[in-house]
Amino acid sequence: MLKYRFKLLYLLLNVVILTSCGTTHKIKSNLKHSNKESSFFKGFVLYNPKTKKEIINYNGKKYFTPASNTKLFTFYTAYKTLQDSVVGLEYYKAKDSLLIKGTADPSLLYGFESTKIIDFLKNETDSIYLLDESIVDMPYGNGWAWDDYQDYYMPEKSLFPIYGNIVKFSIKDSLVTSTPSYFNQNITVLDSTSFSRELTENIFYIQNGHKKENEVPFITSNKLVAELLSEQIQKTIKVIPTTKKYDFKILKSISYNELYKQMLVVSDNFIAEQLLLQVGKEVSNSYSVKAAIEYSLTNYLQDLPQKPRWVDGSGLSRYNLFSPNDFVYLLDKMFHEISLPKLLNYFPVGGESGTLKNSYGNEKPYVFAKTGSLSNNYNLSGYLITKKGTVLIFSYMNNHYQKSTSTIKSDIEKTLKSIYNHF
Repeated sequence: MLKYRFKLLYLLLNVVILTSCGTTHKIKSNLKHSNKESSFFKGFVLYNPKTKKEIINYNGKKYFTPASNTKLFTFYTAYKTLQDSVVGLEYYKAKDSLLIKGTADPSLLYGFESTKIIDFLKNETDSIYLLDESIVDMPYGNGWAWDDYQDYYMPEKSLFPIYGNIVKFSIKDSLVTSTPSYFNQNITVLDSTSFSRELTENIFYIQNGHKKENEVPFITSNKLVAELLSEQIQKTIKVIPTTKKYDFKILKSISYNELYKQMLVVSDNFIAEQLLLQVGKEVSNSYSVKAAIEYSLTNYLQDLPQKPRWVDGSGLSRYNLFSPNDFVYLLDKMFHEISLPKLLNYFPVGGESGTLKNSYGNEKPYVFAKTGSLSNNYNLSGYLITKKGTVLIFSYMNNHYQKSTSTIKSDIEKTLKSIYNHF
């Protein structure tokens, strides 16, 4: 009887191995066939982090434009560098005044709990002054498309962001409303328009009858921040130059975990950029994305399989270049350094949340991954939990296609579902 059971177990094990091998061979064959038939570029790497076995590697060492997959590197860099809570404000209390300055915290009045900062300012009885300081970086990153200036996904970087550096406005029954209301007077209603904002001014446009809410970045300045804060706390805040050094104290705002999850789940470019500014401040005493990236590559990611070209936090830049091997390497580090439940909680979940809410649906969620899309590029990197409970790491990158993105997504979903069922 025991001998029979061993034989049965042996046969079942062989079936599993043969099935997995057959699926692996089919995926590799499909990738090679697709490469011959199509004119665009794709790469796919599949890896088991527990057995340390590379299952599939197709163009794994080639460079791709990663788009928002870049946020995985931003997340890891911030996670390794920053403390538990965000510094929301620096302040100095003089005899008859309060001096404040920004800390690149993206959370203020941007859908997160902002009571600590607002109440602190509201409760101040003396005059409040905002120091006229700024970040080292330009408001836009290298390689960003200049004509996206009026699109919600490309707000400016700044030292003292507020409302996510975005104004929201809409029209109903000829009445225009905006958040913040400060911009109401800057919005013009037109019978027809293809523009939402002037290039160099905070002058906005909305088409009469437009039913959706517009979300448009505004041009930032310390003067504007002071006016927006003044409106919020109903007390005048003035901008003054920095004439000497002060012994600043800090006021914490929210948990970094809230920022990390929002950044990855909905792919928030603004949060990504502001996080790297904060890392730059921590490691070089300078609010600089470049400083943050250089520190991360030197201290955390010196063993990457292919040295990337990494220029921003969000992935908006067309200059970024990473390989699928790089993403698998990073995801493997994260897998071994962060508990799995905590790690997966940061990611969009297939069929349930964020950028994957309408894809990879299953009775039991099996895809936890970061999307990355620009025109003609779509990538997906993350974790797949198979039907048997095996955790696998993958990076599937597609660049320079001219077919519909929905077709690309469909191909990826077929591949991942096959892996889910047979590994």
